[in-house]
Amino acid sequence: MMFAAAIPHFWTTSHSAQRLTVAAFYLTGLAIVTSLRSAHRFDYLNAEYSVIESLLWLGLYLSMNLRLTSIDLPGLATPSEFPRPFYWTTFVMIWLLPALILWRSLAIKDRNVTCLGLIVAILTLATNKLYLGLPHHPWDPILLGVLLTGVALAIRRWLANGPDGVRKSFTAQSLSARDKHWMNAVSTVLPIAVPNPATIAPIQSEPQFGGGSPDGGGASSTF
Repeated sequence: MMFAAAIPHFWTTSHSAQRLTVAAFYLTGLAIVTSLRSAHRFDYLNAEYSVIESLLWLGLYLSMNLRLTSIDLPGLATPSEFPRPFYWTTFVMIWLLPALILWRSLAIKDRNVTCLGLIVAILTLATNKLYLGLPHHPWDPILLGVLLTGVALAIRRWLANGPDGVRKSFTAQSLSARDKHWMNAVSTVLPIAVPNPATIAPIQSEPQFGGGSPDGGGASSTF
């Protein structure tokens, strides 16, 4: 994927054309993967195709999000170097792609693609102000966290209120032993990383020795 992203730089100097070419590469890859994956929905290759499809979706999104990948480094274009029509077209695309990825993930019930769809949706929210040229405020991350927490709680409650806690084969309950494995690993590592204060031995001061006065026979010495 990195090789495909570097090829257009040798073909054209137009930054817009370079982005479109990279996006075309990833779209072609997605078309091939989705067509091949349909024949392996119930065998071991499905997990491999899931990772490949997720990476291709991520590459397509990164090629469209100018504010996320165009940073002030030599050789990379800044958003101001793109034509305005292309700039605003990518703005629309970074809002459509998360919805398309989530729709695809829910249709095939793919956990990797679902997680990727949520990640790129958060990236869209995080770069929205940059696209619009709005000022950032210290409370922006707080508002984003409150929004994400509210959405997560609402979806979880909606799923839990379904028949037996299930709606169209989706549930908020953890059905995979892999989740329990990670929770057990975290609970094992956490006490090591953050020791219990009650088990920490108090720091003892170094013994201090002091001589007594000559006329006291050492009675005034300190230990």
